[in-house]
Amino acid sequence: MKTKKHQFIQLKLSQLIVNKEHYRHSLDRYLNKHLTNELEAIQKFCDKDNQYTLLKLMKSIVSNGFCKRKYFIITKENSNSDKYLVLDGNRRLTAIKILNDSNLVPNESKKIKKFAIRNQKILLKWIFGVWSISKKKTLRKK
Repeated sequence: MKTKKHQFIQLKLSQLIVNKEHYRHSLDRYLNKHLTNELEAIQKFCDKDNQYTLLKLMKSIVSNGFCKRKYFIITKENSNSDKYLVLDGNRRLTAIKILNDSNLVPNESKKIKKFAIRNQKILLKWIFGVWSISKKKTLRKK
């Protein structure tokens, strides 16, 4: 019997978690600077090394809307939770979360904070994700 490799599901924005172990933050792991929660992961996308691409994405979302054809690849955080960890699409999720709540932006990231405050609105209440990958298989260390 074949099992489903993925399924499309509709989630609330609050159910999606920005991945603190995202590969874009991997250099920090080598420097022994581990991110401990979602807020730190969001704020890492706002730092001087990442702010240009995040701001560009935020401007695109405000101007053109959110492209619903770009699905998030997600996995259940744990079996007892209704939360999902984003494996692919963390920058998009960060942009959407910031546009919904500018308080997530650290004060040092003035351009992002200013843009988020000016354009703050509820963009999406619901997001379609693709739950397709077992966390154990995906995040396995080699």
